[in-house]
Amino acid sequence: MNALRPDQVLPPAIRGRLQYHYRAHGAELRRFRLAVQHALEAEVGRLGPAFADGCLQAPAAPIVAALGRYIAWLGWCVWCCSHLAPPLGLTGAADARRLAAATLVYTGPRLIDDAIDGHDDYKGKHPTAQRLLARSFTGQAAADLRANGVLAGTWVILHGLRRLERHGGAELARAIQALCHRIAPGAILENLHQTPLTWVQYCAIVERKSVLYDQILYRALLDPVAEAKRAGLFDITAKLSALAQYLNDFNDKTEDSRRGQRSSYSHFKSDTEFWDRCRSQVNSIIAGFTPLPDALGNALAAALVETVDAAARLSPPSR
Repeated sequence: MNALRPDQVLPPAIRGRLQYHYRAHGAELRRFRLAVQHALEAEVGRLGPAFADGCLQAPAAPIVAALGRYIAWLGWCVWCCSHLAPPLGLTGAADARRLAAATLVYTGPRLIDDAIDGHDDYKGKHPTAQRLLARSFTGQAAADLRANGVLAGTWVILHGLRRLERHGGAELARAIQALCHRIAPGAILENLHQTPLTWVQYCAIVERKSVLYDQILYRALLDPVAEAKRAGLFDITAKLSALAQYLNDFNDKTEDSRRGQRSSYSHFKSDTEFWDRCRSQVNSIIAGFTPLPDALGNALAAALVETVDAAARLSPPSR
């Protein structure tokens, strides 16, 4: 099995822009990420009373604990979009609370995906809420736990939208709700299709799933930015999210093949064709941020490099 190497995808010079970004904004970026994590943990602390009150709090406790533990751990998912916060001046307390509320919404589809696909852990790094629920409800059939996991994820989306309205306003909550509305059909069509998906169809599903998942976070963070400027950034970040999915598919190719699940990797005849497609995607991302002001371009370059490096760290070892 071939491991993913960053040099298969990235031009070497792009790493210099990541270094510029950290020299200029590293300390502020770390403070902001920590503020978002603290705000997310505060939101997790509110899950219990929102989920069930009064006489139902006790039976709900193991459910809330499983959801809260996994959601809090998923706070790391803001690391990519947060690169944009310092150069855009979006590192205040209100920005952190808004992004934390959006992270709640973001985790809902993740919970649903884990339930549908039967994921017990995230890349071997952390147990999912599904596994945590299974530990608490040992007498429940797996199918019942998965069905309830879907319901739990749906509840988290709805609860997160209420929290987002509080911290970002009704207009932002409606915009994020519209993204969630498009995600569900993509998730269903990934699993239920009578004929093999074409490349165009698979890309459309990636856009409705992986890309829109991330756009929940980007849309919330960038809400104060002028609409025209946001649109350009969304175009670049959408391509970055699609690239992340391609690289994830490469890492999961053996497992996907075992399960009979097609992915972006399975649409190519050879590794060479696959890497050519990834490099083309990288070049499109770089072309998108090259005309931007240096600080903003450096932030996007950092997000690009760290997306590829993160995928490489999760890549199975060569054999």
